[in-house]
Amino acid sequence: MMMDAQYQQIAREIVAMCPAPFAHATLEASLGDGFSKVALTCVDAGGEHKSVPVSALAASNIDDALVELREAWPTKPPFSTCTFTLSPDGTFKFDVGYGD
Repeated sequence: MMMDAQYQQIAREIVAMCPAPFAHATLEASLGDGFSKVALTCVDAGGEHKSVPVSALAASNIDDALVELREAWPTKPPFSTCTFTLSPDGTFKFDVGYGD
């Protein structure tokens, strides 16, 4: 199960949207049948949280990557929410949630 390309795609979209330098960034997403909602928060070195608008193109690219991740995910039913937390050094944490 190769999911590295999808994680890298999400990370690239986040880096392109967050003002540099950032301490970390958090992308939260809700996924449904044929739709997703994404919200991005970037945190600067001083700890200030800034909500960053996600362009339609970035949202589409992120949605494509998340759908591919869901399809390849080892547990069923598929996750319905996720949080992708990215550090400037490229390390990340990917947490998933399951709706009702």
